[in-house]
Amino acid sequence: MPDPLVTHLQSESCKPLLAKLIKRAERGKLFSGTLALGDLSEAEREGVGALTGQTCRGRRVSIDTDAFDEVVRNTGRFQSLRHLVETAVGHAIENKQATKQQQLADWQELWEWAARRSIDDPRRQRWLNDIRQSGWLKARSRNDHQLARQMLSTAAELLDTLPADGIPLAVFAATHIGDAHALDPDRDLGRLMCRGIASIHMLPTPKKRSDLRRLWELIGIVPDELSVTVLVLNLHAIGNSLTDKMLRAHAACGEPCRLTFRQLRLHAPTIESPGVTPMFVCENPSIVASAAERLGVHCRPLICVEGQPNLAAWRLLTLATSANWKLAYHGDFDWGGIRIANQLYHRFGFTPWRFDTTSYEASSSKRRKLRPPVADALWDPTLSPVMAADGRALEEEQVLGQLLMDLDARVVF
Repeated sequence: MPDPLVTHLQSESCKPLLAKLIKRAERGKLFSGTLALGDLSEAEREGVGALTGQTCRGRRVSIDTDAFDEVVRNTGRFQSLRHLVETAVGHAIENKQATKQQQLADWQELWEWAARRSIDDPRRQRWLNDIRQSGWLKARSRNDHQLARQMLSTAAELLDTLPADGIPLAVFAATHIGDAHALDPDRDLGRLMCRGIASIHMLPTPKKRSDLRRLWELIGIVPDELSVTVLVLNLHAIGNSLTDKMLRAHAACGEPCRLTFRQLRLHAPTIESPGVTPMFVCENPSIVASAAERLGVHCRPLICVEGQPNLAAWRLLTLATSANWKLAYHGDFDWGGIRIANQLYHRFGFTPWRFDTTSYEASSSKRRKLRPPVADALWDPTLSPVMAADGRALEEEQVLGQLLMDLDARVVF
């Protein structure tokens, strides 16, 4: 049978009193001193007075909680006023103020721990500052500092294993975490890793799935080895692998061939030895399409990086250069195109294929405006200053006719 004191405190007439007592407990205040209640009805004044043993006159009353506590203790049924209140609500009342202070202390300790682990690595420090200042880790861990510590520790250990050498993301996750999907785009750990990769490489915080994919590829991990592809035309292969046979079949028809990273990883082609001409490399797939349409089987070998090179493009270019092919590269005369070319030049070196100052100045095509930031062309120190002074871009498609002349195998190079 419910205690009458509890029943009284739970009654409608004592609701204002109970609410005040709960709020005081949540703020970590002692049940002592004066408790003010305002705008009480007559029934509420009578109910509070009967419960506390205090006279309540007027719509605003003051309750001496020390005296009320003594009344409760004297019943012999409750240890204190807090005991009575917690019995009335059916559970212990959390001291939210103390909890908040403890959470702040726990998170501070977490950040100090993380800072100690990255004290000698400014790149990791940028990562930590990013997720701390943005509140991202707190939000994704739902303010659970222990979960956050576990996520940070796992991500840091994974970053220590990078860069990788073209390993599929699912295999990387299964090998290091035991869960093939732990680093998927919709998983917090995967996004935390990508934020770390971005910070380390001084790149913007990833926002779209395509951003996440590019970041994984940047450090040698393939998010999806079936969707990471490279486009080629008339690449002559002499081996017996599946990829060799595909390349020969397409070259026999003068048709472009799209190779997946998986094919290049498991069935790498053997590329024939170079002839007198270089391996032509372009930036845009429209060049490949036009070459296939106009030249067909007479087109010289051509590889397309399709903008920012992905891991499939890097792997195929590595195979080509390992077979002693020299590269001849052409791209867009804009700052993005210059940055793409710089990556290729830094990694493999190349001969500019109508992609130098003379070629830029010789074209009379209409041009769109260049948009910053500016990039310096590593292979031609005069190109970027000339482009900056002119202020206009020259796209690869605008010099298509000249490129096709170079690609025509029927014409002496």
